[in-house]
Amino acid sequence: MSKKNLEKPKQTRARKPKVTDNLTEEIKDKQEEVVVYDDREISSELSILTESPTANIEEEKIEEKNDIDSEEIDLNKKGKEEEPKKEIVRYLDTSILEGLSSEIVKQRVEDGLTNSSGDDKGKTILQIILSNLFTFFNMLYATITVIFVLLGSFENLLFLVTIIPNLIIGIIQEIKAKLMIDKLKLMSAPTATVVRDGQKIEIPVSEVVLDDILLFTPGKQICADSIVVDGFAEVNEALLTGESDAINKNVGDQLFSGSYVVSGVVVARADKVGKDNYIEKLSKDAKVYLKPKSELLRTLNAIIKFVSIIILPLAIATYITSSLDAPIDYLGILNRDGLIRAASSILAMIPAGLFLLTSIALFVGVIRLGKYKTLVQELYCIEMLARVDVLCLDKTGTITDGTMRVSDCVELKNHTDFTVREIVGSMMNAFDDVNPTSEALIKFFDKNSILTPTEKIPFSSKRKYSAVTFGEHGTFILGAPEFILKDHYDKVAARIDRFAQDGSRVLILGHTNNKVKPDDLPKNVKPICIIALQDHIREDAIETIEYFKQNGVDIKVISGDNPLTVSM
Repeated sequence: MSKKNLEKPKQTRARKPKVTDNLTEEIKDKQEEVVVYDDREISSELSILTESPTANIEEEKIEEKNDIDSEEIDLNKKGKEEEPKKEIVRYLDTSILEGLSSEIVKQRVEDGLTNSSGDDKGKTILQIILSNLFTFFNMLYATITVIFVLLGSFENLLFLVTIIPNLIIGIIQEIKAKLMIDKLKLMSAPTATVVRDGQKIEIPVSEVVLDDILLFTPGKQICADSIVVDGFAEVNEALLTGESDAINKNVGDQLFSGSYVVSGVVVARADKVGKDNYIEKLSKDAKVYLKPKSELLRTLNAIIKFVSIIILPLAIATYITSSLDAPIDYLGILNRDGLIRAASSILAMIPAGLFLLTSIALFVGVIRLGKYKTLVQELYCIEMLARVDVLCLDKTGTITDGTMRVSDCVELKNHTDFTVREIVGSMMNAFDDVNPTSEALIKFFDKNSILTPTEKIPFSSKRKYSAVTFGEHGTFILGAPEFILKDHYDKVAARIDRFAQDGSRVLILGHTNNKVKPDDLPKNVKPICIIALQDHIREDAIETIEYFKQNGVDIKVISGDNPLTVSM
């Protein structure tokens, strides 16, 4: 085998899979190509090209068999070369109707290419205990304790009464923080819908394998980083980015694990699994435990740094001055009283009592907050909480309990042949979405099937409306007035403002004979009625906000509703 044969195979980029608009037509021209996945090469054939590691290949020509044997012997003997990374076959053009075969899935499981994230628990409890025990000052305390014991000065060991409780409190708090962080789980989907051997089946998320064909419907959480191969959907990536706006996903776009499908249906191919998923990397970063840098903690650390610089020189100086005229009475080389005074001077310079009193005061705060069912992750978080001067609150689910009710319905000019109840009920029947707004509308108007939908556009926070086309009866639109009426908003602004001033959320029901496209409303939408909804305020919300105001904390409410509504 020549050096040329041992060279790394060239890498070529994977072709984007050809996908037809019709789900019933299978993808043609199947061909697996070389791609790179997690720094591992993938063969352009279904055979695996293994690159054998070499140690000392002689320059003269030798037979291929002898060359391979010498490589294996050298590898086993020296063990210096790393094992070659296993190359992975990718199935990028798998039919969306057939999916992976059972044989391929079995091979994927054997290769460890499943969606199991494994356990990454960070520091163990033993590591936490050891890191708290073996600190600079604890080593000093241990040394002083040994000195006092050897000298028989047991009355000087009372300092341990302050040291041991402080050590125990620190260990307990860090272990509690670790256990809470270990429970952090951003991926909550229990099962996934996959296509295998031509059958659509439900399997646990952990059993999804690389290149599986996945089906995602509204409300489903993306369980693995995937590439859309058919369909269209709007995805909420708020868990990953903090932005609640729906993101359009078309063929070829990437779906990130942890996001949710808001509307639409997509077929996707699992592009990454397990620890390579974006959500797993994000979760790993989120689980990193960092001790808080509070002002109180910063001051205490500054004291420790200063004391640690001067403590040993002063202890030595104390021993020398105490032993100048004293007899050598310990081990023939040391003065007993000098050792006791030097050790005692070290204890006097370490502010152990300050740390103990601080820990006890903060621990009392933890207990008091626990009575209100509040979990404190770290002692010094209480001190940081006391310094808060601005508090930002989300309205829905924080000030309100997340439920709504229809408080009023004002009909404007209904030029259609159907009542408002029939129109709204048919619109609610056309969607499967379950949210506080739809639940309030269903409770007030009831679902019905009087009108048959031909096209529909689901609600999204970006559009601020939903729309349903009922054949020859035109399209009905329900959503935020300023987004639906556009230039004609001024005609109903006065009525809408009156509802908004009462703290109501206002929707408008409009109608148009034109077809409606996503993110492209016609300008001739005619208003039919105004629907006012009210959030249910939490019983203790007013009292809580007043408490913060009395303590000098500014409250900022964050909401996507009308400013007049929020201000009420």
